[in-house]
Amino acid sequence: MIKGWKAIAGLALFASQMAEGQDLYQEAFRPQFHFTARQWTYHQANPGQRDEGWLNDANGLVFVAGEWHYFAQRWAHCWIHAVSRDLVHWEELKPAFWEDDAFGPTQSGTIVIDSANVTGLATGRNPLMIAFWSSWNNKDQCVSYSNDLGRTWTKYGKNPVLSHAERDPQVFWHPESRKWVMVLSGPGGYFFFSSDNLLSWKEESFIPGWYECPDMFRLAVDGNAADRKWVLMNGDGSYRVGDFDGRKFTPQTPQRRLDWGGSFYATQSWHDVPASDGRRIQTAWMRTDGNAIYPGMPFNQQTSFPAAMTLRRYADTLRVFRNPVDEIRALHADTQVYQGRTLAAGASMPIDALASPLHVVAWVTLMDGTDGAAEGSFTIRGSTVKFTSRNLSIDGDKGGFALPLTRLKIELLIDRTSIEAFGNEGELSLTNCFRASNGATSLRCDKGSLRLDTLRIHRLSPIWNAKPVQGFSSDLGGAWTSVTGAWKDSATGKMGTGSGDNFQLNDRTGGDFTFAGEVELFTAAGAALVLRADAGAAVGYCVNVDFAGLVKLWAPGRGELARFATPINARQPYHLRVIARGPTLMVYFNHRKDPVITYTDAQPVLSGRFGVNVYGGMGQFQDLRVVDEGPASIAIAKDGRRVRGAADARRGWTLTGRKTPRFAKRTTESANNPRSAH
Repeated sequence: MIKGWKAIAGLALFASQMAEGQDLYQEAFRPQFHFTARQWTYHQANPGQRDEGWLNDANGLVFVAGEWHYFAQRWAHCWIHAVSRDLVHWEELKPAFWEDDAFGPTQSGTIVIDSANVTGLATGRNPLMIAFWSSWNNKDQCVSYSNDLGRTWTKYGKNPVLSHAERDPQVFWHPESRKWVMVLSGPGGYFFFSSDNLLSWKEESFIPGWYECPDMFRLAVDGNAADRKWVLMNGDGSYRVGDFDGRKFTPQTPQRRLDWGGSFYATQSWHDVPASDGRRIQTAWMRTDGNAIYPGMPFNQQTSFPAAMTLRRYADTLRVFRNPVDEIRALHADTQVYQGRTLAAGASMPIDALASPLHVVAWVTLMDGTDGAAEGSFTIRGSTVKFTSRNLSIDGDKGGFALPLTRLKIELLIDRTSIEAFGNEGELSLTNCFRASNGATSLRCDKGSLRLDTLRIHRLSPIWNAKPVQGFSSDLGGAWTSVTGAWKDSATGKMGTGSGDNFQLNDRTGGDFTFAGEVELFTAAGAALVLRADAGAAVGYCVNVDFAGLVKLWAPGRGELARFATPINARQPYHLRVIARGPTLMVYFNHRKDPVITYTDAQPVLSGRFGVNVYGGMGQFQDLRVVDEGPASIAIAKDGRRVRGAADARRGWTLTGRKTPRFAKRTTESANNPRSAH
C-alpha cells in the first residue's frame, strides 16, 4: 500500500495531500492502460486546465521512424508529448512547444512529415516533422518544425503561414492533385485550402455545418483497396463519407454519430502509418468532470484507447466501425474463458472481484429473438452496460444498432475510471468515464434468457514505461558550494530558496563559452544563471527571469546592465542561453533565433565560476550545460596590455574575432504575470 492511501470498497482512495516522491503512475485513480499526463516540476492535486497533469484535445498524431507520437493540449499552454513503440506502452517526454509572446497560447493542430523537404527547413538525416497550430486570436495559423524526431522544436520565423479564421488546422497530402490540403474549422463550417510547399496556402472551398477539431482520411470499403472513400469527421467524431478531389468534399451519406458515450471528444487519427500496416487509428479526449472522477489526483482527464477504424457497407449504406487495436493483446496478463452457459432472467455470474483493469470479449445469443424480450447487463464497479437486440448503453447513454441482432459481440475495456464498450464488432461504441463505487464486475440476464457462447476475460498489465525520475542534470562536473540560501538537488532539479539574493556556485570556471539551462520560478521573484563569478559571488554576471516580466542581465555589486521585457509565469520552465565572448555577452531566451540582449561591458569580468541564483523565494534549475569552451577572447586595452581577468579589466578595448557557436536546442516557450527582483 502506498503511503498516504487507504483501502475503501476494494479501491485505494486518496487520504491526504499528495506527497513529493509518491510513485509515479501508481496513484489510486490513475488509469492503467489509458494515457494520462504527468507533472514535471511540482506536485499538485486536482490540476486545472493549464496546470501540469492536465490534458485535453489530441493533437499532431503521427508515426515516424518506428515511433508513435501522441501530442495533446494542456489547454493551449503547451503541447503534451508522448512516444510509443507499440501503441500501448507510453513514455511521456517534456512538452513540445509552448505559448509565446507573438501568438499567445498554442491551440490545436496536426503534424505531417515533410519527406521531400518542400519547406526547405530540413537539416540532417531525420525526417522533418512540421506541426501546424492556431494562435489564440483564432486567425493566425502557424508552424513549428523539428529535425530530431520531435525532441526539440523551432517556431517558424515567418509565422503565420495563413491568416484566416478560425482554428484547428488538419493537414494531409492528397496524391491525386499532388497538393497538401488543410481543413480549417471556421465560422459555420470547414474551409479547405491547398499548398505546394506547406508554407503558402490557397483557399479552395467551404462546407457548412461542421465544427472544431476536423479529421479527414481515406478508408477502403470492406477492405477493398480499389474502392476507397473519404471520411470527414467533426470534433465529436460524427462523420460523413464521400468523395474528395483535392479541392471540394462531396458527401454521399448523412452525418452519423461514431460514439454514443458521454466522454468522447476532439477525435484525431494517426498520420503516416506505414502502408504495410494500413490502419487508420483513432483516439479521443475522454472529457469529464475530472475533480469528481479523479479526486485528489495529480492528473486530470485521459485519452481513449487507440481504435482502428474500418469502412463497411452495412444496412444498405457506408458506416465507420471502430475496434480496439490488436496491440492490446500485449497487455493480456492472464485469461479466463467461459463457454456454453445459459442465464435465465435474474441470474448472474461474477467476472472479477479485484477491480483489475480488464479486456472483456463476449459472444452472446439472445434466446428470445429480436423482439426485445431478452436483455442483459454488465455491472462494472457501480456502472452498468446494458444490451438488447437493438441497442447498447452505458449508464443511460444509448446507441442503436442499424439492424436487430440475435447474436451479439460485446467488447469492454475496463480501467480504474473508465469503460469503453464496442457492440456488433464495432458498429457502435460508447466511451464513458465513471467514479467506481465498488470492486465487483458481473454479467446478468435482466429479462428473457441469454446464452453465453464465449466469454473471455483478460486481466491487463499497466502500460507505463515509468522511468526513474532523473533528478538534477548538469555537465558542469565540479563540486557545488552554497554561498547563501538553502539549496538541494531534488527529483525535478536543483532547488534554491531564501530571502534576498542566494547563490550556489560550481568549482568549474570559464572564460569564453556558451552556458545554458532551464530556470523556473516557484515562489521566487527571480532566478538566474551565474557566470564568471568569484568564490563569494561578489563579482560576475547573472542572467535571470524576473517575475515582473523581464529577462535581465545584472552584475553583483553593480545592478542591472540590460533588460528584455516578456511575460513570465510562475511554475513555467524558461530556457536561457548565454554566449560569452570577452566583454560581450549575448542572451538568448526560449530558443529564439536572435539574442534578446547583447551587451558589451566597459568594466568586464572575463573569467570565473558558473553557478545559479534565486531571489526572494524558491526557484529551480535543470539541464545546465556548458559548450564551446575556451579561454577568454583577448581584449586589447588602450595601453596595449591584454585584458583577461576581473582584476585586469580596463576600458577602451577591442575583441579578437571568434565564431558564435551553435547550441543544441531544447524546448519551452513563454507565458505571463508581474513582479520584480533586481
